[in-house]
Amino acid sequence: MNNSKTRSCPACNYPLNEIDFKLGEKILDSVGTTRDWNLSVLSCEKCGSIFKTVHENVESFYENEYEIPFYDFEDDQVYKINTDNSVTYRTDFQSKLVKDFVKNSSSKIIDVLDFGCARAQTAAKLSTINELNLYGYDISKVHYDTWKHSAPRVSFFGPDQLSIYYQKFDLVYSFFALEHAFELSAPLEQIKLLLKDKGSLIVALPNSITNPADLLLCDHVNHFSSKGLMDLFHNKGFNIIKYSDSIYTGAHYIELNLDKSKESKYYKYNFESNNQLNSSYSLWKKDENALKSRLDNLEKNKFILIHGAGIYAKWILSILKNSNFNGKIKICDANPSLHGKELDSNIILSTKKIHDEYISYIDLICIATSPKVANEIQKEYKNKGYKNLFFGISDRSKILS
Repeated sequence: MNNSKTRSCPACNYPLNEIDFKLGEKILDSVGTTRDWNLSVLSCEKCGSIFKTVHENVESFYENEYEIPFYDFEDDQVYKINTDNSVTYRTDFQSKLVKDFVKNSSSKIIDVLDFGCARAQTAAKLSTINELNLYGYDISKVHYDTWKHSAPRVSFFGPDQLSIYYQKFDLVYSFFALEHAFELSAPLEQIKLLLKDKGSLIVALPNSITNPADLLLCDHVNHFSSKGLMDLFHNKGFNIIKYSDSIYTGAHYIELNLDKSKESKYYKYNFESNNQLNSSYSLWKKDENALKSRLDNLEKNKFILIHGAGIYAKWILSILKNSNFNGKIKICDANPSLHGKELDSNIILSTKKIHDEYISYIDLICIATSPKVANEIQKEYKNKGYKNLFFGISDRSKILS
């Protein structure tokens, strides 16, 4: 369906078409709150990217409402569970990416900016490196008290101070911020102004095929294909040094610089076909129907386990609320910092407690993780003797084949 008010693709300037597809009356934002925003979903036939247009007054959303829901500054998201069962947290992984970049850089890096820093956990970890001067920028001051008390060696500034820092930074990094930008051109121009003449930029943002929950979120409005991401930065005058869809699991990872003495290099990559994101998007309706079917087949007063306490779990809980399910729910997660906390009035348990005390009572396990991780979790439950029903998010890897 063509959008009557034509909007061009931010990546390649091709006219966008509206997708006639809805994800329910209320959808989640990235902190797990349900919103009744009126959205249009638009697709680019040329580069395969997807964008959302929000038909609401959302100017104050990030300034006043967007607060990442952790209980303590040290609480963090699990990036992966290692083979020895140790945990790698997302902030540790991100700070290592920046440290390695600084270490391997051919030019000296001193002044470093976390662009869209939110709680600034990555900047706080990097600020322990004496050779670096760390700065944080965000349009919201919701986390001001967090910055003041938990990241004292990081200097913070907001939109009203941007011009003071023009041409200041050797390196800007931005982890999971650009997918939120309702008007994408503004932050990219700001980054160009903040960087020194030959400064570098590191960006990570969700890959909506390997991280399909990204498509569910109403405040994630930019869903780039790898081709679209290349087009975006190339057209903005950045030199593309490295791109990977595997360095950061579930994300596009890209390294760039702004060497104005050189022509912008277009990094050649084996791009996905332009309908893959559309296919991934449409699978969410299939997943919703599959979960409803599982629930319809359960008898009354049955026991459901939700494995995972993130966005996937909140999506599953939203469907349970709108169904006739009246049984018991338990939630578990591998992240120790979440154990004992609540999600929708349910105490989050450890996986060990589930295996030790509840596994024999469970009638349906809903695996609330990415499809890649879900396959391993399902194997683990089967190895522990669980023989009843599973539900998991559709595997998007088939789209890539």
